[in-house]
Amino acid sequence: MSSPTAIPSAERFPNGPFTRYMIGEGVSMTGTWMQGMALGWVMTEVVVRDGLQKYEGLLQAAPHLASGLVMLLLFRLGGAYADRHDKRFILQVCQIAQIGFALAIGQLIAHGSLHTWHLIVAAALLGISSSFEMPAAAAIVPELVAKENVAKAISVDRAVFHATRLVGPAAAGYLVGRYGAEWAFYLNAASFIALMIALATLPRRPQGTVEEEQKRQGGAGEGFRHVRQDKPSLAMVALLATNTLFVFPVIIVLLPLYLKNDLFAGPVSKPRRSRWAY
Repeated sequence: MSSPTAIPSAERFPNGPFTRYMIGEGVSMTGTWMQGMALGWVMTEVVVRDGLQKYEGLLQAAPHLASGLVMLLLFRLGGAYADRHDKRFILQVCQIAQIGFALAIGQLIAHGSLHTWHLIVAAALLGISSSFEMPAAAAIVPELVAKENVAKAISVDRAVFHATRLVGPAAAGYLVGRYGAEWAFYLNAASFIALMIALATLPRRPQGTVEEEQKRQGGAGEGFRHVRQDKPSLAMVALLATNTLFVFPVIIVLLPLYLKNDLFAGPVSKPRRSRWAY
């Protein structure tokens, strides 16, 4: 008799566990993008309050740099943990940590006690959490569906990611203007609950063959060797790395500064004509 937790090889797509996980992930990622957009605007205000306008551009990038450096140092460790341990447990712990970070920053904003160093330290701590969360989140999706549906599942996962990338910042703009920046952080904290509930309902990963279990113990080094040897994979990783390093950070850093310094707009004000417009 087969294990009740094993996913059958022939199944309809999407199945129940995958659907629940995608709903929880969609709600959680929307909150994450809300917080990311609100963070950029909050930093522009905190820099002025701390009298550090001279270093505004550098400080706007500092949280992203702190988070990125921590992730660069720890991502191999996070990937190894995702291969060898229960991904559901890893994700649950990371959600709890991120709830704490979001609530702490929200409270500091609400009480007017936030300073630039708070945001940089919080970003570094968030980078530690993300170093373990991201590999586990990427690896858990193929475990929720049959092998023949893995490509479909990954496509849906990426579609949800990019859809929340549109919805989250738009929702953050409304919240910051209507209720204050702290509410973007509070709602982000609440959004993690949806994913935690979904994770609690997921079945355990079925035991693989001896060969599959040995590969899981191989660590990230096996993945690096495969990417180096496979030219299409290497090209895709290089394209993604280029966008991650040189495109997306520039948008995140410059957009709040452009809004404030060139469009002269605030959370509730209407944008005025740019001083660079003819």
